[in-house]
Amino acid sequence: MILEVKHASEFERCPRLPGLRKSFEPEKYPVREATKLFFERGLRSIFIGEPPGATVWGFTDEAAGRGYLYGKGEPYTIAQDFACWLDGTLRLVIEGGIDREPLRLYQLGEHCLHVDGWTDTEGRIHLYRAVSRLGDQALRWPELAVLAFEPEKEVFIHQYCLPQTRGGRLLSPLSIGYKHPKIENNPIRLARLDLDGKEQNFKNTWKKIGRWECPDIPWAEWRQGIDKDQCLDMIEETYSPPMLDAEQAYAVKGDLEKMAVVMEKPASWPRYREACPGCFYQGLCHGDRDSRKTYIPLKADESD
Repeated sequence: MILEVKHASEFERCPRLPGLRKSFEPEKYPVREATKLFFERGLRSIFIGEPPGATVWGFTDEAAGRGYLYGKGEPYTIAQDFACWLDGTLRLVIEGGIDREPLRLYQLGEHCLHVDGWTDTEGRIHLYRAVSRLGDQALRWPELAVLAFEPEKEVFIHQYCLPQTRGGRLLSPLSIGYKHPKIENNPIRLARLDLDGKEQNFKNTWKKIGRWECPDIPWAEWRQGIDKDQCLDMIEETYSPPMLDAEQAYAVKGDLEKMAVVMEKPASWPRYREACPGCFYQGLCHGDRDSRKTYIPLKADESD
């Protein structure tokens, strides 16, 4: 069996969740969850030389097909905002270099462990993820696994802020700009500059405009605006996690091996209750026959 280390993070929330993800997918993903999935696909795509547009097209095609769950807001607008975030984030990843090869599988007792990470030509390891907010550098299972199995390698975590929607828009400098309705020929601003005291009412008087609503502004110009308005630190951060000592590494491997054994029998765990309303598999665990029918069975992975 191949254990995906990201399933260990899901195991922390609910022991049944990794098995559910491997066996079923919802009829419609929440749009943020879909964006994260396409971000992972996009990484694999750009590292073999494909442009970000191929991934973004797949995202928007699915939005136009089976659709996503959007919450409050106009679906088309929100989908386009998330598509711009996906496109911009993948372009920023490319800026950091695409000389990447997938990490090798790690042997874990009778199992193999797969970490969705990448090695550059100098042997350094890179992990990428979308997060709700930047600044949280707590150790998570992907880097714990890498640090345990690759104690001599440099590890870099690249985090990209995928905020929650507010007012029906994705307020990221990758997706949204601001334009003053009464000032002609003014450039689009991407963030409020703290040092710019002339625009105290920036958020109130400047109107939101999506990057997709500005077809005459190419990515290169938008990217220059990110630097000009000094908002790259609102979008991404890169850091190196602390190394593990031998005892810590041994403990991490032992915990992962135990998880792998438990994950083979997800039905043996009770269904949780209090945290379930926020899970998009709630209808599968706690719904009726009709709600369970909305989940799509996935084909078994032959590699398992």
